Amino acid sequence: MNDPTENSLEHNGRYAFFVGCTVAYKLPHIEAATRYVMDTLALDRVDLPFSCCPDPNGIHSCSVELWATLAARNLALAEEQVLDIVTVCNGCYTTLKHCQALLKNDADLRKRVTKRLKTVGRQFIGNNRVLHFYQLLYEHVGYERLQQLVVNPLPDLRIAVHYGCHCLRPKKMEPPESAENPQWLWQFVEHVLGAETVHYLDETQCCGAGLREMDQKISFDLTRRKIQQMEAMGANAILVPCPSCYQQFDAGQRLLLRSDNEQITGTAVFYQAELLAIAMGANPESIGIQFHLIKPDPNLLPTEKAHPTAHPLTQAT
Repeated sequence: MNDPTENSLEHNGRYAFFVGCTVAYKLPHIEAATRYVMDTLALDRVDLPFSCCPDPNGIHSCSVELWATLAARNLALAEEQVLDIVTVCNGCYTTLKHCQALLKNDADLRKRVTKRLKTVGRQFIGNNRVLHFYQLLYEHVGYERLQQLVVNPLPDLRIAVHYGCHCLRPKKMEPPESAENPQWLWQFVEHVLGAETVHYLDETQCCGAGLREMDQKISFDLTRRKIQQMEAMGANAILVPCPSCYQQFDAGQRLLLRSDNEQITGTAVFYQAELLAIAMGANPESIGIQFHLIKPDPNLLPTEKAHPTAHPLTQAT
């Protein structure tokens, strides 16, 4: 077995790919697009038998020890292979980083979790890194390299960026960039995609997804407000790095359109990897654009043939 105490990133540059439950079971087109991008970049992506991260809200509120044990097992799986973890989900990112920090600072909890992990032959050490996919693109791939692989720039898109809450907060978890003034995704839109950025008032506010099960009115009021601001500034697309935010802007927006009496007009939302895959040459349908509930304007997207490394996602028959 490889030594998990060594720094994985400095030794081999390989990554454990943590898909998460929401993407794997509800939004497989996001997974298809992300795999396309990672394969096109020739990143050494490793699939491991991960479980749920688990949920940073539900399970954590019931039992911190159970939550930490499940998360620690996931971290240990990657450590055993000397791998850093790359996740496409804000919630998974928060859970894994939070658990790692908690177990390093809470000796009693770590003792109890260690005892539970021994029953399944695992050991948590905590020396590997947890990276968000958008962080990987910025810090470890670099936008210059991405630019070199773009064959279909997207100049007709006017994109409003929504980061979501969990990849930038809380500050004590050392997020990739400032929660008050994040820049990387805005730079990605302009310098990699060749699209136009559209700034709006409540850029760093919650989309409402986290409140949906508690108070739907407040949840959708937040969603509506953000979309109204985006549309007022001329956006024709929304870019997110979070699958829960994607669902809120896609499925949630469809509900609003059915009941809002034209308070919003409807703006398509994209996960970051979807637009990058299309810019790299993927046929939009090969990565599942047809599964969007708010349909993108086909005139705004190129239709080149898919790259040979694509993971096509086809309609079930």
